[in-house]
Formats: sequence, C-alpha cells, structure tokens
Amino acid sequence: MTGVADGAPPRSSRVARLPRNGLELLALTGLAVAQPLLDLFGKNPEFFVAKDAGARDVVVFGVAVTFVLPAVLLGVEALAFLVRPGLGRAVHSTFVGVLGAAFGLIVLRQTGLDAPVVVLGLALAAGVALALAQRRWHSARFGLRVLAFAPLLFLGVFLVFSSTARLIWEPEAEVATNVEVGRAAPVVVLVLDEFPLASILAPDGSVNAERFPGFARLAASSSWFRDASSYSWQTEHSVPSILTGEEPRANEIATSIDHPRNLFTLLGGSYELNVDEEITSLCPSSVCETGSDARDTPSASLRGSLLDAAVVYGHATLPSVLRAHLPSIAHSWGDFVAPVDDGSPAERVDAAAVPATSRGGDRDAEELANFARWAERGVAGQAPPAQGAIVEGLVDSAATPGDARLSFAHVVLPHYPWQMTPSGRRYTSRSDLASYTERGTWDDDEWAVRQAQQQHLLQVGYVDGLVARLQDRMQDAGTWDEALVVVVADHGVSFRPGGPQRQPTDANLDEIYRVPLFVKAPGQSTGEVRDDNARLIDVLPTMVDALDLDTDWEFDGRSLYDDDAAPRDKEVFGDEERTTIPTGIGGLLDVVELNERRFGRDEGWRGVFAVGSRGDAVGTRVADLPTTDDTGIRWSIDQQDAFASVDPASGFVPLLVSGRLEGPTGTTLPDAVLIAVNGTVAGVGGGFRVAGETTTFDALLAESTLRPGANELTVLVPSGTGSATTYAVAEPVDRPTFALRRGRLVPAGTDDAGRALAEPSDDLALEVESAFDDGQTLALKGWAADRDADAIADLVLVFADGEQVGVAARRERPDLVDELGDGLLQAGFEAVVAAEQVPEGARIDVVAVFGDRAVRTRVRPDR
Repeated sequence: MTGVADGAPPRSSRVARLPRNGLELLALTGLAVAQPLLDLFGKNPEFFVAKDAGARDVVVFGVAVTFVLPAVLLGVEALAFLVRPGLGRAVHSTFVGVLGAAFGLIVLRQTGLDAPVVVLGLALAAGVALALAQRRWHSARFGLRVLAFAPLLFLGVFLVFSSTARLIWEPEAEVATNVEVGRAAPVVVLVLDEFPLASILAPDGSVNAERFPGFARLAASSSWFRDASSYSWQTEHSVPSILTGEEPRANEIATSIDHPRNLFTLLGGSYELNVDEEITSLCPSSVCETGSDARDTPSASLRGSLLDAAVVYGHATLPSVLRAHLPSIAHSWGDFVAPVDDGSPAERVDAAAVPATSRGGDRDAEELANFARWAERGVAGQAPPAQGAIVEGLVDSAATPGDARLSFAHVVLPHYPWQMTPSGRRYTSRSDLASYTERGTWDDDEWAVRQAQQQHLLQVGYVDGLVARLQDRMQDAGTWDEALVVVVADHGVSFRPGGPQRQPTDANLDEIYRVPLFVKAPGQSTGEVRDDNARLIDVLPTMVDALDLDTDWEFDGRSLYDDDAAPRDKEVFGDEERTTIPTGIGGLLDVVELNERRFGRDEGWRGVFAVGSRGDAVGTRVADLPTTDDTGIRWSIDQQDAFASVDPASGFVPLLVSGRLEGPTGTTLPDAVLIAVNGTVAGVGGGFRVAGETTTFDALLAESTLRPGANELTVLVPSGTGSATTYAVAEPVDRPTFALRRGRLVPAGTDDAGRALAEPSDDLALEVESAFDDGQTLALKGWAADRDADAIADLVLVFADGEQVGVAARRERPDLVDELGDGLLQAGFEAVVAAEQVPEGARIDVVAVFGDRAVRTRVRPDR
C-alpha cells in the first residue's frame, strides 16, 4: 500500500501551492525588477532605436522582462518540490527574501544612501523580514498574491503609455509624393560627429592646409559657411535638425515617426538611396531596406537586450562600491558584455563620450540613453576603423555614376575614442582617459587635457584623409562636378581643464556649437567663404534649392543661397542655460588662438607633438642637441616590447606610450622629458604621477620617426632655458624580460629560480576587468593591490604562452578609492599589445609583481 510520509503534504497540495507561489513571485519580481526596468527603458526609446528594433522587438522585450524571471524561479521551485517538499518551501522562502532585499535596494537607492555596509544590511534585513512574514502569516501571502496584478499594470504602461510605446503604435513615415526634381544630380552627404570647426583652422581663420589638405581642397571648391552652428550638443537632436530642416522639439524620438518629413522621404521616390545612419533612424524601412538586413536574429537581439537590462539593473540598485565592479553604463557606448552571437568584445568608454539625456529626468535614465545609441553596432562597429569603413562605403557609392543616387552616411568620427593617425593607422585601442572625471568633465590637469586634444587632432587628420579620398574617387569617376556634396558635423567638443567635454558653458560655446559646414552645389568649381549666419536647420532647405525641388514642404530653416537677410539669432536646443548663442566668428577665432598656444610651433603635424615649454626640440636630431651624460634619473617605457618589431603594414603603430622614471631619493623631477625614436626627438613626456620611488609619465610620439622592425628609444632630461638648455641622456632601467616556467616567474634566459606564482587573494588582489583582442591589439584593463601593505604592484606583466609580451601602464582609479583607500589610487593598470606579438590561440596570463611575491590570473580575451 502506498501512502504519504508523515508531515509531508499530499501531492495535490504541492501542485496547488505552485500557482500560489507563482503569483507571489510574479508580484515580487514585478516590484523589484520589472517596474524599474520597464520604467527606465520606457522613458528611453533611443535604446530600441539604436538597435533598429521594431514593434515586435519592443513587445517581446517587455513581456520577457515581466515574465521570464518569475517563470524561471517557479520552475526551480517545481523541481525542488519534486525532490522534497521541505526543499521546495525553503527555496521559495529564499526567493522571497532575495527579491525583498532587491526591492529594498531599489528603495534605498532613491534615498541617496550609499554606504555599502548600511545599504546591504538594511536590504538584507528587509528581505529576511519579508521571507519570515510570508512564511508565517496568511495575510502576507494573500497580500503578495493580490499584488500579482501589478506587473501586468507595469507592462501595460510600458506597451501603451510610455515614450517607447510610440515605436509600437505609431507608423513609420512614407515617401513624399508630388515631388519634382528640377535639377537631377548625385547627392552626397557626410555627417561627422563631435567635430569643432576650430580644430581645422589656422590662426587667420582659414583651413590649415598643411595639416588638413583634404578639408582645404573641399573649401576651395565649395561654399564654406564659417559661421555655421549646431542646434544642439546632443546627436539625437542635432542630426534630425540637419535631415529635416526643423528645430528640435521636446520629447521627440530620432526616428521617422517623429520626423516624417526628412531628406530620405523627400528623395525616396525619385532617388536610389544608399544610407548608413548611426544612432538615429530617420530613414523608414520602406525606403531603406539595408538597415533590417544587418539586424540581429530575434533571439540574439532579445538575449543582448536582456543582458543589457541586467547590467542596468545592477547600476540601479547597488551601492557605488559594488557598481564599480559592473560593466560600465556611464562609460560605455554599446553592449556591456560581448554579443552572444559573434563573440565581439565588450569595450569601455568614458561617460563623456556621448552626452546623457533623458525624458524622465532621473540619472539612471540619462545613463541608459548614454549607452543605448550604440547597442546596434556592438564594439566592432563602434571602433574608429569600422567607422572609417562606413565612409569608404559612402565613397564607393558616391563614385558610382548616376544622377538619381543619394549617398548618405553619419559616422561617429572624429568622435572619441581617439585611436587613429592621419596615415590611417591605429596607435591604441585605449577607450578611456584618466583625464576625465565623472559625467564627462575634464580634471584640472592641463597636460592631460592637452594630450587628449592631441589625440583628437590626429583623428581629425584621419577624417581629413577620408574626405580627400571622397574627392579623389568622385573626380576620377567623373561624378564630382555635377554632384551636390554636403560635409557637416553635428556638434563639437571642448578641451578646457576643469570644464565639461560636451555640456555647454559660457566658456566653451564656440567649441560645442561651431561646426564645419561645406556645401558644393552641382556645377560649382570655385570656393567661397561665407560668414553670414548659418544653422544646421538650413542644410535641407539649401539642398532643396540646389536641386530645384518642387515641394510643398515648409521648413524652420532657410536656403543658404537665399538673398534675403540671414536671421539675427542662433537658437539652440537642450541647453539649460541659454536659448541662443552669439552670431559672428569672433568667439570661434578665440578658440583658434587657444589651440595655437598649445600647438602653434608649426602649422604641420610637428606642432601637434611639439607641446609645452620643452616642445622646441621635437623633430630635432639628438646629435644636434647639446647633450650630457650626467643624470641620476633612469627610465623605462612600458611599451618597449612593441618597439622591437614595428610593422606599419599591420595597421598598428605604437605612438601612445607610458613610462617610469626612477632616481635617488631627493632627485628633483624635470618639468618634462623628451622621447627620441631612432635618434630624432618624437614627443614630450609629462603628466607626472608619483608613486613611491617611481614617477610615471605619458607621451604621444610622432609616427614619422618610426621605421619597420626594431626601433631605438632614448629619453632626454632637459634643464635650463632658452639657448642655455642642455639635455641629459638618461640611462634605461636594466629590467629583465620575464617568462613563466613551471608555475614560477623567472627572468628569461637565466637559471634564476624566480618567484613562485600564487593565485590572487583578498589581500594580494589582481583583477582583470576587461580583455579583448580586436585583431590589431590585445587590450587588458584592471587593477592590482597589496591591501595588507597598502601598496600597488611594482609591475603588471602580460604573457602569451609563457613569454612576456607587454608591461601594463599604471592608471589612476578614483572609482576604487572608496573600496581600496586613497593610497591605492594608482592601483589601476592598462595594457595594449600589438596583435602580431600574440600567437593565435595563445594562453594569456597576467602577473602582478609585489616585491618578491607574484600573483597570476589567466584570461580569455573576447574576440
């Protein structure tokens, strides 16, 4: 005879309990998880716009956020009940407690309380209290079941009433009808991003032809509107203003739903369209089919969206100390973890890279908008080389004969991260800067901000080469003369110590709002410089005029070919401090003067590297300088290994370097050092940071000094001023190269027993936070610290198959100070290793050396 064990409820009772438990889980996951996420994503349709998501994708995301987690938890409970009823009850109580604690974290985050011990303690107490109440009192269980309707309400609001809901219910725009083209001509539009006009100007206000010959050529054959200004410092408002000729308005989405009258719908019925939009989605799918072809499969898109949601949830709930260990959302442009379908690596970028914006006004919503715009591309598509490839596609389209063709690209260039040289080579895969502080504000270090601007200018030089290639290819193909060509940027960027990078202030208006605008009309062959007031909302009306289009559309902007007087005001949108900015180019020339003080020693590229009080020597042969051998300072360069086998054909060259200076106690630091490559001074090192007996520095080197193969480095220490300046040739530190042998760190090529390798621990910590191999470089980032001794690592080394391939540079990590203490501010490290130094499939180890101790961790880079 079969019976029921004593104390165990009958099977029917267990089955009946599961639906009731499911209601409780649905209620708690709704309050603790679904509501904050649906609210946040509902306020930010940009997340879905960036992913080219349709109505189905939005609905599936909302349903998944609401029901997947409770379904999974209930499934686990069901399995536990099958094993033993008591286990099932324990699992349910645990889930209730965890979800209660999560809800507590949500509530506590809103109070501003951030002490981790207090926050976690209170949240844990709330979770335990809820679990006990649910276990003991019927009224608590009944109340939770009643609340099971709440997630349905949250989902309904998301799908029907949120800003994102408009992507579900409102149709895309249709092609304009009754449009007649009076002058059919090829149309080419290149929209650049984060590009202040002052970056390409010479002191007299002309284009610096020596540094930027491509833009100088463009100015010589087009109308250059030198007083052009952006309507907004935010891409999602600025680009639509270019494409629609309309002023931005509050709560608009950067899609054809809110902008049905745009360049693409205007020409879509008459022209063949080749369109590549970044961030915005104004070309409807009925006109631009290519966008949908590149989309992820529904399952991959959903997985990626849910992974992003999980990271956002962590940032919305955890104290700052714990958030520091999550993939960044404020410091990111795209997916936070490697895309699950192609293994593309996750990459971190500073918060300033894209401005925060929101419709809801809370900080988490701002940060979501900050990263969401790039989710569609992923890391591989966000990198500057990939953005350059988009321009190459535009060039191919523009060089294809045919009058009725629109070639359009908005590319995120010369936008941060700055990684490219004017030659088209990449010199780093670094994607953050120590000179940024939270929310996109520069710190007060002139050296660091100036070096960032050096990198920006190099990337502008890369863009200049792309613009030159566009002109060359079109002229060779015979499409240039009769084409309508527009080259414009959406907004600028500022480089002022202590100031914001993108947020407009009275000091930086002419860096943020003044942008390049070149328009070459069909048949135009000579250039003109126009200083009348021009705004980006004037671009589309000007194109309509140039093509002699017959349309009944009305615009907020005007044709720049119109003889009527230009408007007196320059309106701006989304600026909390102002609604207009001054007309005229006086402020623009003030910015040019500031740039000249930083980089004005030479109008060519030498001026970009010859910075600071010691920059005069850049470009000079060491043999021609008055040198001495008397110095107590010794040096090392972290990227020394990369200079042993430079291969320009690989597309990567080592130009951004970090190093260390060592000297006897009491040695006076110089104001700068000079780094020579192959006997020629290539750059100035500075930005000194003292850690114990070692001082670190950074430098950006001129590519022209490199040669294929081995390159010789020399560090010079200048002293004196003017004609009395002398240069002491510093001695390199005799630091051995290491290898990993049988679990030990040993000097390569010796019989030295070396150091035993231990696993990282809480006291001797080594954490690699990101590691990726993008085909050109292996990049790693993390931190290492001896917490007992309150000391940073002496060295952090990178190994491939046991052979040393790199030394990591020290980086300040203010985000870890609360956890590690002020003494470990420089515990961060970053390493960039050229791909040719790393055999394919090699084992990658990172080793941190602390005196006679060393710890190792193995990493598997995302690829």
